[in-house]
Amino acid sequence: MLRDLLAAEGVKVVLNARNAAALDELADTLPDAVVVAGDITDPLLPGQLVDTALKRWGQVDIVVGNAGGPPTGSALDVDDKQILAAMNSNLLASVRLARAAVPHMREQRWGRVCFIASASVRQPNDFGQVVAFLCSEQARFINGIALGVDGGAVTGLL
Repeated sequence: MLRDLLAAEGVKVVLNARNAAALDELADTLPDAVVVAGDITDPLLPGQLVDTALKRWGQVDIVVGNAGGPPTGSALDVDDKQILAAMNSNLLASVRLARAAVPHMREQRWGRVCFIASASVRQPNDFGQVVAFLCSEQARFINGIALGVDGGAVTGLL
């Protein structure tokens, strides 16, 4: 999993999810992890996550956003409320998180922002090695891409 790969690299993490008990259990498996329970659609939470990292370690280097989307199904089966909820948790929350983190990354002249949007938010795949690479120094010249990492599940062209 991504958290294991980043922890192996010595990355200190601020974990966020709505389920505080599950977060606490996860944090127990990671060295020096900090837990901030809450719903990422709360407009204040992205700033709180960044502030937590800054207070704890004095910097924020990597942001990985990974929120769920609408339920699977055809466009005719998904209602407006479900679509708006997905846009809020994926798009708007991601923009808020980037707004909170990027100024600090610019100031320190280093940082990585990676957002995951796919079925893997519910069923993780071996999707963590790619994120760990993209957040590494080896990927310093990669930017502004949408990278499909699905083992060939999507057969159409982007």
